[in-house]
Order: sequence, then C-alpha cells, then structure tokens
Amino acid sequence: TKIGRHNVTIDDGKCVFIIYVNVVPTLILTPTEGPVGTVVTAQGYGFPASDGTKINVTIWWDYVDSCTPITVALAWQLATTQGQFTTTFTVPHTVGGTHIVSAIANDTLTTSADAEFKVLVTLKVTPSLPANNGTLVTVSGTGLSNVTWYDLLINGKDYYTADGSGWTIFFHGDCVGDFSLQIIVDASFDPGTYAAVLYRLVD
Repeated sequence: TKIGRHNVTIDDGKCVFIIYVNVVPTLILTPTEGPVGTVVTAQGYGFPASDGTKINVTIWWDYVDSCTPITVALAWQLATTQGQFTTTFTVPHTVGGTHIVSAIANDTLTTSADAEFKVLVTLKVTPSLPANNGTLVTVSGTGLSNVTWYDLLINGKDYYTADGSGWTIFFHGDCVGDFSLQIIVDASFDPGTYAAVLYRLVD
C-alpha cells in the first residue's frame, strides 16, 4: 500500500483492537549484482499513490564520470494507486564495487528509497581464435577500479603491448572502470589455448 500510517482493525464482535502501521518506501533490485550491461528490475513499494495526481518515480545511479561522482537518471515509472511501481534499467559503464541506486518520487516531499548494486569485473578477448601470424588481439574489461592497479598475464607471462608502450603490467581502469589494450600474437605464441588472467595488485 501507499506511504503513510495505516490501521489494521481486529474485531471479534466483542472486542476491537486497532494496530497502526507506518508504511515506508522500499526499493528492491533483481539481481543485486552483475557486470556492466546487466538488465536490472527495480520494484518499489510504499511510495505516494497516483490518485488523481500522477506521481512518477525516477531511478538514479551514483555514476562516476571524469573521476567525479555524479548521479544519472536511468529510468522512470508512474506509481500505481497502491504506491507501487516496476521498471527496468541497464547497469552503465562504471567502476566496480557497490553502488547506491535511488528511487525518488516527484511528490512534494521527494519521497525516496535506496538499494545497493554490486558491479562485477569482466574480461573479454577479441578475436577469441587468433592466428599466431602477428594478429592484433584486443583484451578489454569493465567494472575495474579507477585507482587500483592490475596486472594482465597471458598463461602466466607478461607481454608487450602492440603500441610498444611497455608491459601489460601495472594499469588500472579509466574513470568509468573500462580498459582496453592490444597485444601482438606472433610466432612466439605456440598453437594452443591461452588463459588471460587479470590480477589485482596489492597496494
């Protein structure tokens, strides 16, 4: 039901008991963790009811852009006459870890509720079946920290990057947690399966 005080009456014909319940806004996210690009369902309960006046609820994400925290509106939905809503949003490119998602209504009190979503790190290699004839392979990731350093190892070894800038060791994600680098797959790579592993370095 909608936000505010509600009463529950118990009446057995002889005695009447009245219990008052104060309903507060609640935001539930499904799932509560995943990589960049995850589609999340946001369900809200106990918000102002849209009775005569349309009450919309906006979903906000504590985004990081240019290493400065800002908030970004991801989706909005009208509340029902029971003060409920359901909408979806896509996890944006952002640094890994726990983020606060807020649902804020446009009523006079700007009623709100918060929930947490944990962004997980992903690693992708393109193309996944390169020839060892000088092919450029791109290794990219999302959800990294923008302050913690990482080491990328291919079968337990460091390799020079394709631009000649140095080893693939010691790098971190940009201000939205992304990274991308290229390595040259040449004759020094014997045919077979290789594992690209990202290690978080200890400070």
